[in-house]
Amino acid sequence: MSKDPSATGRRIQACDECRRRKVRCDSSNMPHNRCTPCTSSGTECIHTKSGLVSCCRCFQ
Repeated sequence: MSKDPSATGRRIQACDECRRRKVRCDSSNMPHNRCTPCTSSGTECIHTKSGLVSCCRCFQ
């Protein structure tokens, strides 16, 4: 009963810095797509990785 990963995957929305620090990224809700953690730390808010991430249950 494995499902198609493209149908069950979720879009990556966190910026590179939030993904590296493992914190919640709110760039999709902020003006100019600059998240709160990047704004407060003074770093660039860059989104380089894109695509779908499949969940672990798809392959069981």
